[in-house]
Amino acid sequence: MKPIKDVLAAHGVPIDDPDDATLSGGEHAQAIIITALVEQWDRLDGGQQRSIANALAASTAVTEEAESWVRDRIRPAE
Repeated sequence: MKPIKDVLAAHGVPIDDPDDATLSGGEHAQAIIITALVEQWDRLDGGQQRSIANALAASTAVTEEAESWVRDRIRPAE
């Protein structure tokens, strides 16, 4: 089993310090979430990890759809 820190790094997910004052709002939120993942993820069994991953995938899909909807409406007419 590969530790989550290695999996995140392999997928290009930055592991920033949440106390870094130079991070943007989104980067700060990501740093907090990644810190919690690194600390706790490997304690979960596969089913627990899968339920979280599935919920995050569903949430991400909704966010991407909303972003796409907004982008489609703010593009200048060609």
